[in-house]
Amino acid sequence: MLFLSSCSIPKVEANEPFLWQTPDNHLDSENEWNFEYASYDDNVTTKAWNPFGFLGQYTAFLYLNYSIPIFGNACRYYASGLGDIDVDVKLDGEWVDVYEGTLMGEENQWVEKNFAEGVCDVIRIRFYMETDMTVNLNECDVYGVPQYYNWFGVVLILGVLCFLIFIMMLAKA
Repeated sequence: MLFLSSCSIPKVEANEPFLWQTPDNHLDSENEWNFEYASYDDNVTTKAWNPFGFLGQYTAFLYLNYSIPIFGNACRYYASGLGDIDVDVKLDGEWVDVYEGTLMGEENQWVEKNFAEGVCDVIRIRFYMETDMTVNLNECDVYGVPQYYNWFGVVLILGVLCFLIFIMMLAKA
């Protein structure tokens, strides 16, 4: 196992076109959100909502995760409420601010925001509460292509490691 942790797994070159990729799970670390799964069910008529935000403060982040990281360059959201929205992506292991600004004029419609190209595995979103109304996140996606691993390369690396271990054992005997 020690050998495997130092090996990088080769990735398949992306021949697929970029498409909108939907997250497949979430994290609501402060238990403020309701119906979190609705923010990634591919249905703009359902929504995750947060009734716990306080006037003049940010809500807790809702983290939307990808089991298979996405090589992408944009995200989009469909949201409503009075106040501001803050959208970040975890890009190549680092948090990157994608957008922080008003929802005014962008409510109940798809809004797209670009970011530098890279591998994204989490989007996090929070709202700044300007009124005591509930904020809603209907959907959120990343524009890109999933980073599937090349299993032939993994098997090849494991085979070489097994062969080297076998040779070392023969040398000791």
